[in-house]
Amino acid sequence: MAIPSGGGTEVLKRNSIPAQTTTWTEIDWASEQTSAGNTSGTTATPTNQIITVLNMIFCNGNASERGVYMKVSASGRTDVPFLDATPVPGKGTFAFNDRLVLHPGDKLMFYSSGADVQIWINYILQDWT
Repeated sequence: MAIPSGGGTEVLKRNSIPAQTTTWTEIDWASEQTSAGNTSGTTATPTNQIITVLNMIFCNGNASERGVYMKVSASGRTDVPFLDATPVPGKGTFAFNDRLVLHPGDKLMFYSSGADVQIWINYILQDWT
């Protein structure tokens, strides 16, 4: 993507997965909520857009501990894991506060070792379309 020189927008947004399960889910950036197991094919960061993930909150609605996994499928490259079986205690939360920058073609994906993990994502969308 070329460095933009014209006008564009920068908007603070959010997305969520209400009940992540043991199936990989790709975030659908065109929605405010993504269904668990989503692989719709429209999940990559769109052309002429940059997404800066500010933070993510994982909430375990189950009494048993769950492991959460997160990776980015970088456009044209191999997957980059960021969380690998990170424990979320039963009825507890885990906050991921590191920033991630996603370029066009990148996909953000999640997996959980069990049902009932809710994921909340806060991000900035920069759009030059």
